[in-house]
Amino acid sequence: MSHYEACKEYSVGNRTYLTFGRYCQFDANNCLPVTWLPLFDKSDFVVETEYEDSEEYEVAKFQTSQSFALERVYQAIDKLSKYAVWEFLRPLEILRDELTHCSPDEGIELDVTQLWAMNEIFNHEVVHGAEAFSEMVQGLTGEEKQDVANLTELINKFSVGSISSIADLDALERMFVLFGTFEGVEEKEDLYSLEYFDQYWSRV
Repeated sequence: MSHYEACKEYSVGNRTYLTFGRYCQFDANNCLPVTWLPLFDKSDFVVETEYEDSEEYEVAKFQTSQSFALERVYQAIDKLSKYAVWEFLRPLEILRDELTHCSPDEGIELDVTQLWAMNEIFNHEVVHGAEAFSEMVQGLTGEEKQDVANLTELINKFSVGSISSIADLDALERMFVLFGTFEGVEEKEDLYSLEYFDQYWSRV
């Protein structure tokens, strides 16, 4: 059974959402795609109390603006493009391009509530997600096997399933743990399809 199929066996809960203001949204099930993390800093994480139908509940999320998120994405791409793991993290280019369609003061939000609330392990990993991505980048050495292993370890921190190596996944599974699903302009929903990513990674 593939990693993707294993994760699908869990409930449809434990979803994560990345929202670019009113422009578009990316979502994932039972994982937090790691290309979303470099848009944020550890100080962007907040837990807020919200109310609905007289019920109180907590929402865990990262919040920043388009200008900060875009600056961080450019910095991440500049660093990562020098290493072999860039083959897998290239969806950061897509996030960069989509961010450019938002105004500089547009709110960028990553809702991790359901994954954060699963258990103490995910609670800790999610809170330190942006920091963990930065540490992975800082630890890159150019030794391909070790760098890919470190990226794989990072991915496993934010997924209910487990993979042996990101290099072994097919396009669907890579899309699942690295990018999620795009929701927004219908033409782009068709663009960011499995067929698109199958060609996207084969071009490397």
